[in-house]
Amino acid sequence: MNINHHLIWLLPLIWLSACTADPALPDVPESEPEPALPFTNVDLSDFSGFQSGPENWAIAGGAYANRSKELTMEPLEGTGVVVNTAPPRSGAHLFSAFEHGDIELELEVMTAKNSNSGIYLQGRYEVQVFDSWGVENPQHSDMGGIYQRWDDDAPKGERGYEGHPPAINAAKAPGLWQQVRILFRAPRFDGNGQKVQNARFKEVWLNGIKVHEEVELTGPTRAAPFTDEAPTGPIMLQGDHGPVAYRNIRYKRYDNPPVEFRNLTVAQYETRQEEIPDWDTLELQSNTPVDSISFHQAGTRAGFALVYDGVLAVPETGDYLFTVYANRAAVRFIIGQDTLFDRDNSYSMDAKAKAITGLSAGTAPFQLVLHKPGRGWRRGFGLEVEGPGIEQHALTTPASVEQGPKPEPIVIAVETEATLQRCFMLHEGKKRTHTVAVATPQGLHYAYDVERGSLLKAWSGGFLDATDMWHERGEAQLGQPLGMAITFHGDPELYVLKDDRTAWPDTLTAGQNYRQEGYELDTEGHPTFLYKVDSASVKVQHRPAAKERRLTRSLSIDKGDGLWLKLGDGGTIEQLPDGTYAVNNHQYLIDLGGKEATLRRSNGQMELLLALRPGAQTIQYDIIW
Repeated sequence: MNINHHLIWLLPLIWLSACTADPALPDVPESEPEPALPFTNVDLSDFSGFQSGPENWAIAGGAYANRSKELTMEPLEGTGVVVNTAPPRSGAHLFSAFEHGDIELELEVMTAKNSNSGIYLQGRYEVQVFDSWGVENPQHSDMGGIYQRWDDDAPKGERGYEGHPPAINAAKAPGLWQQVRILFRAPRFDGNGQKVQNARFKEVWLNGIKVHEEVELTGPTRAAPFTDEAPTGPIMLQGDHGPVAYRNIRYKRYDNPPVEFRNLTVAQYETRQEEIPDWDTLELQSNTPVDSISFHQAGTRAGFALVYDGVLAVPETGDYLFTVYANRAAVRFIIGQDTLFDRDNSYSMDAKAKAITGLSAGTAPFQLVLHKPGRGWRRGFGLEVEGPGIEQHALTTPASVEQGPKPEPIVIAVETEATLQRCFMLHEGKKRTHTVAVATPQGLHYAYDVERGSLLKAWSGGFLDATDMWHERGEAQLGQPLGMAITFHGDPELYVLKDDRTAWPDTLTAGQNYRQEGYELDTEGHPTFLYKVDSASVKVQHRPAAKERRLTRSLSIDKGDGLWLKLGDGGTIEQLPDGTYAVNNHQYLIDLGGKEATLRRSNGQMELLLALRPGAQTIQYDIIW
């Protein structure tokens, strides 16, 4: 028997009572990019960024890998991508023209079905590239793993050692671009050339998921072309294990020493004024030399101001990026005559501010003001810097940032039948307050916005971290997906277009007569979402595949007159030779089962739309990632 749940009655009680936005977290306009120092891009218009261009590698404008054909990849005309087309056990590797020590490396990679490659830092330490789509228990040899070392002299069965599997399988389907980010720390050597510190991967991220942290390596991994260790070495892209493509390769080398504060003093004042005060009107409590900057140097005062003065030791001339964050404390930071930050006390620790300034090598005077008038009980303050050849690091003590022990995560587990949880969820930086998150026993989960009638996200692995919802006051009130999530357009999925130039809305107008009507549960707990748009009644179902990242959507409409269905949007959308559509720069695939959709450019991006025919109908399609 189906069970019908009318959200109309529940929303005022459950959602609307908790949906007031935090005034301390103002929205940042999406059109304003966050300040950042640039990466160095590897030129992929030719092979000038590499030591040579082996015959098995080609410069291309893209790549196509059919998910049903093993070890097959087709280069596409153009530039900006390097493609290896050699079959396994043939082909040469690709070495970067530059060498590196400490480095931050970002790139995108595409594999063919059952293909294999590797990203070798310094040509010695491999992060594995492999078609691991659908693997339930990833090993060191799967996508994102740190490959094992090898000892031919060890007993059989013990020759492989120190392999590190990724924390979760965050690998996408073959034929999709996958994002890799690596923070690597090179081994250290003394004046006699003796190694005094092992190489380590500080962090490895795959498709937005941190899959490794602080992994130490005692030596090169198996199949590395260099068996020794050295302070520097090239990036190597493995080319003898099967077809693979790379693009958007960029890096920052960190060769310079850190920025430091010197000759520090701190003056302390007591004040409960809301604004940063005029110091001449206050009584100075103390003025002492210190060796660090910390929120805790104010002791337990209810209202205080700390004024730090000193000089900044700048290792290299160039642009420097400073980041500041504080919990309900005003911050003013001045270097020389340049005021980088002047923030009031309405912000939380999550609201980070960034600013870039040019500095010359040497020293520069600075003043830092930290002012907390006394309201609120949480403390915390952080100041960080990144510069030319200088990795981002803190200028405040770890204790200054710490907010006390973190609570044990409150995790909603996957059950033997579908499980629903109403929650708030972030979508492209904005809070959606009418979200239903759905867990399935197949391990593939999704979030649906019933206010707009739109699919927000889908992910696999664990279900939902509810800590921000249920711990203490639950101020953030957010459900956090556990696992690698794909984000969809989030706009209403059905709309009446007057013509092909009509813009798609981000929410339905009153003229569209949108009304959500709750959901029905089947015998396995799967919901069917119900709503009306214009004069049409709509039923929406989602069904996961058993072993693949594939979500089947089914929309039943009693009359489709004039309605269009929005399937996706993004920077690029293209139809592939197998008939599927690669959405938003190959982030996921739409399989319409042979139906033709309409591609158009609107509001600065591509949109994939399907025109419905008149009368009752059911539209079914797959989302694959």
